[in-house]
Amino acid sequence: MEIKIPEKSNLEAQAGKICPFRKHKGPISMRKLRKLLSEEEYEQYRLRFKADKSLEVKLTEALNFIDGARSVLDIYYAVISEYGDFDLRDLMKYFDDLRRKGIIELRRNTNNE
Repeated sequence: MEIKIPEKSNLEAQAGKICPFRKHKGPISMRKLRKLLSEEEYEQYRLRFKADKSLEVKLTEALNFIDGARSVLDIYYAVISEYGDFDLRDLMKYFDDLRRKGIIELRRNTNNE
């Protein structure tokens, strides 16, 4: 029996090219992010948390994997290996929101070049 390995999706390819870097030491809670986001922005998270009861934990855990060397895709794989599957788009949006609020930087991943 032959195993067919699927190609990486465009989203996964994009996530593999981005490395998050922390700009601040210490934990970043959802409570802190909620204070930085508008009500409308946070409502999107609330709806996603309602659809996936463990998403808040997964997104919070993703921050623990930020080390300046791991790509967004590496972090995604690490989180799903411990907590189960979730939508990569949720992680990408979360990291982009953190970037917009000055909590992290997103840089080009030079480890895969």
